[in-house]
Amino acid sequence: MAAAAAWIPLRQTLPNTDLALALVVLLAGIGGAAGRAAVLCASLAAGIAFDILDTRPYGTLTMSRGTDVLTALVLVGTGVLVGSGAARLARYRRSEDRRAGALALVMEASGLVATGQESPLITEVLATEIGRELGLARCVFHPAPPAGTHPTVARDGRLVGLLSGGPDEGAGRIDLPVWSQGEVVGHYMLMLAAGAPAPSRQDLRVALSLADQAGAAMVGAPEPEPEPDPDPGPRRPGGPPRRLRLVGARERPEPVVAGEVPKGVAPPPSGGPVVRAV
Repeated sequence: MAAAAAWIPLRQTLPNTDLALALVVLLAGIGGAAGRAAVLCASLAAGIAFDILDTRPYGTLTMSRGTDVLTALVLVGTGVLVGSGAARLARYRRSEDRRAGALALVMEASGLVATGQESPLITEVLATEIGRELGLARCVFHPAPPAGTHPTVARDGRLVGLLSGGPDEGAGRIDLPVWSQGEVVGHYMLMLAAGAPAPSRQDLRVALSLADQAGAAMVGAPEPEPEPDPDPGPRRPGGPPRRLRLVGARERPEPVVAGEVPKGVAPPPSGGPVVRAV
């Protein structure tokens, strides 16, 4: 309506079809920014403003020329089509951006697991990322399977175990199980903001992917270093305890027969004794 009002100084010199084209461009921008419902309302508003402000007789909802009626109809119809297409394209782009963002989150979580970070650190970082991705009030990891008293996220992203009152009752908290080797080893408690609806199925599937990384970290977590033995046993004087080593059959010394020169020992001078270190 502001664009139609701005055209008033030009309506005596320029045809109103130029205004109709400009309004179609504005409707396309509205569709990309606000969605299809806004396009429908804006298209009707554009047709009414075009009729009242820029067609004869001015200031009324009547038109004196048939071409103006046709222009108004084309304006509304084209605005709806173009605006709806722009809204669909914008929705597709937003969906692709969300997918790219979710993939980046999963790759970062996989990097934490691959670099051998400690599992408590990984579960804490993933709790923060899940809470930010779903717009939660709070997200806390608990190292135990869910008790089943709250809605639980299934493997396909659906909410199961809802209360009898419907999907909104008891939806202030959702349990997100953490799977590891076919078993539930923990869960994330998803605390929704006051009055906020439950996350969509697509968002919950992203959260499941992140929770799976937490399960992988719990499987691959390094074992704690063994504590030193408080009583290692007696030590040999002057040095550390001896280490026992298995000696192979080839490493065992061969028995020495009196008067025989062992292998690897140079023969003594004539008449000298055979000496061997023991």
